[in-house]
Amino acid sequence: VKVAIAYAVVGWILVEVASVVLPTFKTPEWVMQTLTFLVVLGFPLALVFAWAFELTPEGLKREKDVDRSKSITHQTGKKLNYVITTLLALAVVFLVLDNYVWIEDESPVEVTQSAEQAGPSNRKSIAVLPFSNRSADEENAEFFSAGIHDDLLTLLSAIRELKVISRTSVEKYKDTSKTIREIAQDLNVANIVEGGVQRAGDRVRINVQLIDASTDEHLWAQTYDRELTAGNIFDIQSEIAGTIATALQATLTPQEQSRLESAPTQNFEAYEAYMLGKQNMERRTSASLREALGYYRRAIELDPDYALAYVGLADTYNLMAQYAGLSPEESYEKALPAAMKAIELNDQLAEAWTSLGGVEAFRDARGKSVPEAVAAFDRAMELNPNHPVLLHWYGLTTRFFLADPVQGLELYTRAVALDPLSPIILGNVSGALIDLGRFDEGYERARRQLEVAPDFAYGHFNMSLIYWAVFGNFVEAEKWMRSSLDLNPGSLEVQSLYGLLHLDMDDPETAATWIQRAEASGPDQFWANYGFARLHYYDGDYKAGRSYAYRSLEQRPPFWFDVSVPCFPELLEGDYTAYEERVSKSFPDLVNGTYTVLTIANFRHAINLAHVYAKTGRVAESEALLNKAMNHIQTRPRLGWAGYQVSDAEIYALQDRKNDALTALETAVDEGWRFNWRFWLEHSPNLETIRGEPRFKAIIAELEADVAEQRSKIRLKAED
Repeated sequence: VKVAIAYAVVGWILVEVASVVLPTFKTPEWVMQTLTFLVVLGFPLALVFAWAFELTPEGLKREKDVDRSKSITHQTGKKLNYVITTLLALAVVFLVLDNYVWIEDESPVEVTQSAEQAGPSNRKSIAVLPFSNRSADEENAEFFSAGIHDDLLTLLSAIRELKVISRTSVEKYKDTSKTIREIAQDLNVANIVEGGVQRAGDRVRINVQLIDASTDEHLWAQTYDRELTAGNIFDIQSEIAGTIATALQATLTPQEQSRLESAPTQNFEAYEAYMLGKQNMERRTSASLREALGYYRRAIELDPDYALAYVGLADTYNLMAQYAGLSPEESYEKALPAAMKAIELNDQLAEAWTSLGGVEAFRDARGKSVPEAVAAFDRAMELNPNHPVLLHWYGLTTRFFLADPVQGLELYTRAVALDPLSPIILGNVSGALIDLGRFDEGYERARRQLEVAPDFAYGHFNMSLIYWAVFGNFVEAEKWMRSSLDLNPGSLEVQSLYGLLHLDMDDPETAATWIQRAEASGPDQFWANYGFARLHYYDGDYKAGRSYAYRSLEQRPPFWFDVSVPCFPELLEGDYTAYEERVSKSFPDLVNGTYTVLTIANFRHAINLAHVYAKTGRVAESEALLNKAMNHIQTRPRLGWAGYQVSDAEIYALQDRKNDALTALETAVDEGWRFNWRFWLEHSPNLETIRGEPRFKAIIAELEADVAEQRSKIRLKAED
């Protein structure tokens, strides 16, 4: 018995140690399998051996040949006791080390990935699959079944104790051939809801079933056959949500119960218009957003008290600043009243507070209204912390305006847990990883975004930015930017940036064509004016570029974009007083010395302001700003659209450390920096002290040769 115990403990320790050590040497899986098999096989052999043989002072003998009066089994037994005790102590030590010491830190995304691969730990997690449309073709009710499905998800996600996967993730499983168990594993949930909607004249039939994904057991099923009215639809949805919550033993708060029992509208036509508006808005193209506006306005016209329709209107105007060329000023002026009206109608609606937070956060690039945005987001979190859009937009605000990409990524990660297949959230996870310098992970997330939504224009645009701003690969960047335009030809942002991509490829003629196209589509917006400013800077025509630069600033640049470049006219022309006055209006804390942190929006201004101070004899203030800027950029990656690019070279050049500045430029080029390269090298006033150096001219020559080669490859691919 003691031999059996000792063998079991030794065997367990061997297997556990091997499971930790062998992966370090990248040993094949069969090695571990063979070791485990041998340990198991040896157990009965050890027992037979211990039964048949005995250890004596003269050595090992068969048990039947040992004189009982000379047996030392009691001594051997005591020794085995010590051995077993020691081995058990070692096992305890190993368990402690394995579970509490030898633990690798996981990044937020690594946690997300492991959660996606693991089985569901939350028995109250649920995925509601898209409802099948069982209506006759003439009813044209596909959008109706999708709307019923979406509303049910909204009701369920408002229940705090439930983890509910968002619609953008579950809609991938419409008409899927995957089993319930496979879908549950993909989405990391314990339960699945299936259903179907049949609309016929003035009647509607909805059947729903709740399934335990691990057993395929039907926990509950029900068919509803009612007259087709808004009141009946909402009653059915509320009953389904309440029954599912009960089946999963989720306790509803009074506020959640009230939400289930209240109908957002009693007007069926308004409800239909709202559903069509929401479905168009979520496609995020310039055309679909304009269609969404029409539907939301129709819903409000039919029911002026429809709070969710005002939410949709606010969100659409907010999104149009990025996806449809609406100026940030006009977007804010139209979105804010809609969000406030939604809150006035129902201040318990998390979606309304989320809209207000988004409107305040994204109104301009300087983040002046961030406190108001954070307050609105916090209120929404109190009402429904499981709202993916809230987590997504709060993550954007935290990442850009609070200068905390790590916390931003954590909020994105929570959003991914609720909406793992959302292409826009995956795209922003990719962006956050790029911001943190985790380029390979960011690229893989961008690839995942394209796998999830191959026709999502923003996914193609995101991939183009990575190739352009991270890898310096114009061939791939041009391909992906072009396909983004094919999918969403009305995007003024992509039109203008496609032109600027060609400017980086030393092709100003093509650049001008695309920037002019953006101007023709929307002359009074940021992208065309910013593009023309850059185009004139490229040509060295600062006077022509100045008016475009000023106009772009007046039109409130997108919240994520670096606003320092359009301010360069004053620096380029030596008008330092004008530059300092301009910066003091947008970033007064930089000018008066009360700043506490540098961010993506202001760190370039700090470097430029140091240039101004040096030129005007304020040397100590200049050096203090340069040191502050250097400390800031050392916490960030060089590459990426939010990277510091060649700011280290600018700082060194302003400090008259020419060798360090040139080395920094050479390092940047070697790492793949090509983003806006000619502008910085030929026009940045911060690099003027090193432009005559032979090494500087060699850097220019190297970049020109690389760009020419890449442009030739693009031309050859186009000819093929």
